[in-house]
Amino acid sequence: MLIKKRYWFSGYFGTIGIITGEDDRTGQKKAYIGTAPGYDEDADTKLIATKGSPVVPAIMAEIVEDLKP
Repeated sequence: MLIKKRYWFSGYFGTIGIITGEDDRTGQKKAYIGTAPGYDEDADTKLIATKGSPVVPAIMAEIVEDLKP
C-alpha cells in the first residue's frame, strides 16, 4: 500500500492510528485503523496498514455528521 497520510491519537491505553493510502496494484483508496505501541512511527504505520481494521467510508461519514453543530 502506498501511504498517503497518517493520523495519530494518543490516550491512556496507547496510540491509535488511521492510515490512508492506495492499493499498489489497483490504485483503490483505502484506510485502516488500529492500535500501535507508539515508539516508531514507520513501524506503527506498517503494523496498522497490514493488521488494522478497514475503515468503512459510510461510518466515517456518520461520525462527521454527528460532529456537526
